[in-house]
Amino acid sequence: MNRYEEIEQFISEDKIEKALAELDAMIKEGEYRQELIQFKNRYAALEKDRRSDVVSDNTYKVDRNKFVRDLLSLVSELEGKKSPARLTEDLSHEAKELLKRVADDLGGLIRVIGTKDGWSIQLARDVVVTFGQGEDPRAQARWESAIDQLCQAGCIKDLEPTQRGSKRYKITAKGYNQVG
Repeated sequence: MNRYEEIEQFISEDKIEKALAELDAMIKEGEYRQELIQFKNRYAALEKDRRSDVVSDNTYKVDRNKFVRDLLSLVSELEGKKSPARLTEDLSHEAKELLKRVADDLGGLIRVIGTKDGWSIQLARDVVVTFGQGEDPRAQARWESAIDQLCQAGCIKDLEPTQRGSKRYKITAKGYNQVG
């Protein structure tokens, strides 16, 4: 794993301070130094607003997701990838839609919740799709496949199930890169 991949890993693990420190150690001068300073100031302002309750949790999460996408773009540019490789041709329509929606959502989390009446795929702000018992098995299979495709592509990672048995997934740095 090269240093840029390590930085992307830190970002995907929500270790933003560590990613910024690693970038700081790498970029001592040049055109990207000023940009990095702006990122550090932007992150400090985001965290200050969160701690002082100046902004709502939802606003903070939206702003933080945008910050993460912008930081990943910088890392890709530094790595020499002017635009990150896209997997989108290999993903189904449902997988592309889910990835785009989770990248734009507040917490970057997907929940697959089963009930006695069926199951649904949910994000922080909305329900992506809901199926009742026996309802359109082909459509259900496409959405289940979308989750599998995104996991296999490394765009989302499987988290520990909740106590109630729902499955949870979190978008990764690679997932954010795919959305752009």
